[in-house]
Amino acid sequence: MAVLALDLMVAAFSAYILLDRVKRSFAAAPPIVQAAPVERMPDVIVPPPEPVPEKPAPAPIVEKTPPPKIAKRNISFSYRDPFAKRVSVAGSFNGWSPQLMKKDASNRWTLTVKVPEGRHAYNFIVDGKTIRDPSAKGFEKVAGRKFPASVLVVKAAS
Repeated sequence: MAVLALDLMVAAFSAYILLDRVKRSFAAAPPIVQAAPVERMPDVIVPPPEPVPEKPAPAPIVEKTPPPKIAKRNISFSYRDPFAKRVSVAGSFNGWSPQLMKKDASNRWTLTVKVPEGRHAYNFIVDGKTIRDPSAKGFEKVAGRKFPASVLVVKAAS
C-alpha cells in the first residue's frame, strides 16, 4: 500500500510539473501576427514529367544456412518442502523468469525443463523468497543479481 501511495504521489507531482510547464510555454509564446495576403497564381496546372520506370537489378542468390541447433536436454529440478505453498525455479536458461513447479504426494516440488548445453545459474523461489538449491554442489555470484545462485552444468548428450 505504501508503494502504491508513493506511486500516486509521484504521478500527481509529475502531472503538476508538466501542467506548469505547459502554462509557461503558452504565456511566453509570441503574439500571432497575421501574414500579408499572398498573390494568387493562375489556375494552370502543369503535370510533372512521368518517371521512367527502372528495371530493378536482379537480387543476388544467397544460400541461407539454417542457424546452428543448440542441443537442449531435459533437466528435472526438485525441491522438498512440506510447508511451502508455491515453489518456482528461475535461471539463466529461462531469462530469470520463474517457472512454477508442481507438488506431489510426497511433498516434493518438481519441474522438468529443456535446458541448453553449458553452465547455468538458477535459484528456487519459495513462497516469494529466493533461495539456492540445497542439493547443488556449488554457487556463484551472478552479475546484475543481488543473490548468489546455484550452478548447473549441462553436458552434451552422448
